[in-house]
Amino acid sequence: MNIVNDNPSGVKRAVLIGINYVGQQQGELSGCHNDVKNISSYLQEVQGFHPQNMITLMDDRVLYMANPNHYLTFLAGKG
Repeated sequence: MNIVNDNPSGVKRAVLIGINYVGQQQGELSGCHNDVKNISSYLQEVQGFHPQNMITLMDDRVLYMANPNHYLTFLAGKG
């Protein structure tokens, strides 16, 4: 599977979101966090994404970023 153009221009960025609905009595999931971690590895190892250009959000109340200081710059597309 190839999710990036063969000749991309600019910086490849990714926002990964994994929601397990932690703490919900009904409907709590168990694999979404692992899925996000696996996709993150795939994007880096196969698709050539750099960790500093990726943000991972999960409902475990932790923000996963290579450099949290670049959060707003990343979202603005200027980093």
